[in-house]
Amino acid sequence: MRDVGLPESLVTERYMEVWNKIDLVIDDVAFKEKVDRETLQAKYPVVLMSATQGYNKKVFLEEVSEMVQRILGKEYVKI
Repeated sequence: MRDVGLPESLVTERYMEVWNKIDLVIDDVAFKEKVDRETLQAKYPVVLMSATQGYNKKVFLEEVSEMVQRILGKEYVKI
């Protein structure tokens, strides 16, 4: 993003990376190493999920909610 002139804050505040279809992962060890390596470098949330299995759906929705609240300056209240 920096290469095209966009501020880094755009990425850190308004970007989330979602890895879907993790239910199809075969080599757990190699995948875990890749996840650990890439998420440590990321300056934004990284969510691993499986939409068909519902794995980490709640985590994804919470991240989206937090991001929207932060960007809009609003607070979400569940009654």
